[in-house]
Amino acid sequence: MNNKIMVPAILLWKKKGCLFGITYKPSLNANALKIIAVTAMIVDHTTFWLVQNNTLLYVILRMFGRFAAPIMCYLISEGYFHTSIRKNI
Repeated sequence: MNNKIMVPAILLWKKKGCLFGITYKPSLNANALKIIAVTAMIVDHTTFWLVQNNTLLYVILRMFGRFAAPIMCYLISEGYFHTSIRKNI
């Protein structure tokens, strides 16, 4: 007799680190940081124009928007340290 347990394929696909049979490692690379920074900047600027001052929503969205500058500064410094032509800068 065959004593193997049959598992639906969809349960195998939803394992952590495996999506539809493709193994992936979630990471926060430079492109993900750029997307987060640009999104934060857009949220900051639209909040400035569309939300009334001195409201809780205004404060929270502006605080989220303030993450853009440090992230961009970090990416600029990483780009500087990974460049091959530093003496020309």
